[in-house]
Amino acid sequence: MVESDEAKERVAETVYAGDNVGSCAFAVAIATEGAGYPVDVGRCMQNMFLVAWNEGVVSCPNGMADAEAAARALGLDEGWLPVSIPSFGYPKRPQDPESKSADEWSAEANRKPLDELIRRI
Repeated sequence: MVESDEAKERVAETVYAGDNVGSCAFAVAIATEGAGYPVDVGRCMQNMFLVAWNEGVVSCPNGMADAEAAARALGLDEGWLPVSIPSFGYPKRPQDPESKSADEWSAEANRKPLDELIRRI
């Protein structure tokens, strides 16, 4: 768990969207030996996100371009690499999921339309 301001700043330098980690309440490095088991990591992260949301805590997955640099910033043992470093915190404004449609939320988040992401066969 990444909690101290110094640790958050160090780890923030290794993820794509450093502000997510630098300004969060805490982050969790999900690491495995050799960065294996991505499906299990995804399930673990999903469960964390669901529990957090249920408690009014927002979360964000954070990927990194260089897992070895992130491992050094985290002080992980040799051979262990982070697969994701999700961040957690309380939202700056109240969350009301029913206030917008799914399309409106996606547009606000600058998400690509589903038809651009999937191919039907």
